[in-house]
Amino acid sequence: NNKHKNSMALIERYLAKFEAFGVVPFQTDKPLAGTAGGRPERFALLNEDQAFFLLALSRNNDRVVDLKADLIMAFREARYGYACLVLE
Repeated sequence: NNKHKNSMALIERYLAKFEAFGVVPFQTDKPLAGTAGGRPERFALLNEDQAFFLLALSRNNDRVVDLKADLIMAFREARYGYACLVLE
């Protein structure tokens, strides 16, 4: 998908900057079952800081703004959900 391709291009272009926030592991997976197939896709497994940095590099349009808000909420829920589990 073109959006994935654009994100990967940003990660590769600024890889040294991403690595300032930790190692960037890459993974290659086959297309999902039930899809039209195609080549395996390469993914970057980003941590929270790297994900925020990627979104900071992205141009703001309605979709990117929604993604930024959703990502912040997902990390917030993961962080506080984990904190609640540790306290129990």
